[in-house]
Amino acid sequence: MMLQRILCEDSVEGIFTGVYDIYEKKYDRSCIELKVPGNNENYQLFTTEEVVETNIEKAKKVANTIKKRFGTVVYDSLLRVAFSMEEDKANVIFQTICYGITYKKDERLLENIAYAPIGRVFQINRQVKNETNRFIELARFEEVKGGVLFAQIEPEQFILPLLAPHFTDRLKNENFVIYDANRKMALIHERNKGWGIYENLDIKRENMTFEAWEDEIQELWKVFFHTIAIEERKNSKLQKNMLPLKFRKNMTEFM
Repeated sequence: MMLQRILCEDSVEGIFTGVYDIYEKKYDRSCIELKVPGNNENYQLFTTEEVVETNIEKAKKVANTIKKRFGTVVYDSLLRVAFSMEEDKANVIFQTICYGITYKKDERLLENIAYAPIGRVFQINRQVKNETNRFIELARFEEVKGGVLFAQIEPEQFILPLLAPHFTDRLKNENFVIYDANRKMALIHERNKGWGIYENLDIKRENMTFEAWEDEIQELWKVFFHTIAIEERKNSKLQKNMLPLKFRKNMTEFM
């Protein structure tokens, strides 16, 4: 049987456009693979490839269908999967939507984890959600001269769009930047206005000029951090389990 591989842009809109085109062109969904470009592209025998162009209107229709049939919880979960760095994300999203439509599932769609693609969606969604929550708690802001708050993070997943609602709600009166050093991308928010994500940025913290009192504030925070610690109950192994080393690089109290 010939496998039909549909290649789409690595974005929510690209993946949803791929889903739309598969249904619109009435492909045999039992031998379809939806895929985003990856690092391990291998040629396979008996495989044909087709590239779909991202179409915002098509993507909106798929998004609306997901919300209407399966609810916002499922939709949000699929969004988190789409923002992940997993190479199979597009296909498991497609297979999950296909399963839900075929078997007329409702908002409990993702409970069917015995079905492999849904089980994979559950796994990826949990990873992305956990990392997002970690950085909501662990992002450390410093004030640059001019009144801009700056935070640098190095997440494994692409979580800037997922951090945006939290920080724009709590810091709506601030100009702030959250810089993803792994991807050289930044979430930039302008006071009392909107936010955007900007690519191809090479921001060096060491080249920034911070407010004069920033060092004093950081030192006070470090003193507080060490003062509340109970030396007799120090447990480095447990601390590493609760706060892995990979999160500490950009945290004030561990600098």
